[in-house]
Amino acid sequence: MRLLFVANADSPLVHNLALELKQLRPSLTIDILSDVPPRSTDAERAFNAIIFPTGGGFLRRTRGLKFFWYIWQYARSLGRLPGGYDVVHVFYLSAIWGVLANRLKQKGTRMVITLFGSDVYRTYWPLSLLQCRLLDRAERFTSSNPHTLDVARKKFNRQLLPSVELLFGLRSLDVLNAMPAGSRDSARAGFGIGAGAIVIACGYNASMNQNHMAMFEAISSLSTEIRQRLFLLVPMTSGGAATYVNEIRARLVALGVAHRIFVERLNDEEVAMVRCSTDILLQVQSTDQLSGSMLEHLFAGSVLLTGAWLPYGQLAQHGLAYWTTASLQTLGGDLQRCILDLDARKAASMPNRPIVWGMTAWSNTAPQWSALYD
Repeated sequence: MRLLFVANADSPLVHNLALELKQLRPSLTIDILSDVPPRSTDAERAFNAIIFPTGGGFLRRTRGLKFFWYIWQYARSLGRLPGGYDVVHVFYLSAIWGVLANRLKQKGTRMVITLFGSDVYRTYWPLSLLQCRLLDRAERFTSSNPHTLDVARKKFNRQLLPSVELLFGLRSLDVLNAMPAGSRDSARAGFGIGAGAIVIACGYNASMNQNHMAMFEAISSLSTEIRQRLFLLVPMTSGGAATYVNEIRARLVALGVAHRIFVERLNDEEVAMVRCSTDILLQVQSTDQLSGSMLEHLFAGSVLLTGAWLPYGQLAQHGLAYWTTASLQTLGGDLQRCILDLDARKAASMPNRPIVWGMTAWSNTAPQWSALYD
C-alpha cells in the first residue's frame, strides 16, 4: 500500500503516526507533501520521500504574496509527483490545497481528511469556500473530537460522512510510563524548582490563543503568601511571534513570581519532565479541539483547570477528573480555590492515568488509524 500524507513533516503527531503504521504494515510506503523541511531524524525515518517548497525569499515571507507562491510551488511538486497512491491523507484544511484540490485528488484512489480545531473554529469566508473544495473530494473524515465534526458540518454545510473519531497516540506517554520513582523530584530540581513549591504550567505553546496574559492577571490577583509559593512553567516552543514571546518575558518579570520559560524545542524526555513536575495545568485558550499536551498532563497527574467554553465533553464521558472556570474574568478566584484544595484535587486526579492510556497510547490508537485505509 502507498500513502501520500499532506501535512507538516516535522509534526510529532504526523511522523509518529507514520512510524506506527509502518510497524503494523512493514511493506507500507508513506510519502509526504510538507510545508516545511523536516528538522527531526524521526521524520526522516518515517517517510520514504519528503517533498517541500524551497527558496522563495521575499515572496515566501510577504503576506498576500506567499499564498500564491505556495500554490505555484505545490502545483510544480504535484506535476513531478507520480500518482497511483492508494490514499491521499490531508491533515489540515489549507485554502492553498483547496485551490489545488483536483490535482491532489488525482494522485490517489481515495482521499481522507483529518480536521483540526483551528481549521474549523477559526475559519472565515472566503477561506471556507476553498476549504470546501477539499471537503467535497474526500470520502472519509476524522477528528479527535466529535464536537469539531459537528461544528464543521454546520459551518461548511456538509454532511462529512462517513466520519471517524480518532485520537493521535502520544509517544510521551511511553516515556512517562517508564520513568522511575523519584523522577518528579529530580525533574523539579533540574528546573530549579524549590522544595514545597506549587508548580503551575501556563498553557503549552506560544500562541496568543493560549491567553497567557489572562493567566498572569489571574496569578497576580492571588495573595502574596500564595504567589511566593508558586513556580510557573511557560512552554513557548511552538507558534507565536518573537515579539509576543518577549512580551511574555517582560510580563513575567513584572509579575515577580519564580518561573522558567521554554523557547527551544523539547525532546520527549524533556516534555515528560515538564509534565511530571506540574501540579496545576492552566488550559484556558480561546478555542481548542483536544490538546495532546493536556492529555499528557492528565496522565502525569496534573490537576487540570480549563475553560468551561472549550469542547471537552468527551473528557467527562471517559470519566476524567478536571475543573473548569466560567470565563477568563473568574479564573483568579477559581485558581485560588484550586490551590487551597490542591491535595484533594490531586487525589481525585489519580485515576486519570489509566483512562488517558486507554485513550491515547499508540498501542491502542495505531490499529484504528491503520483500519482507516482498508
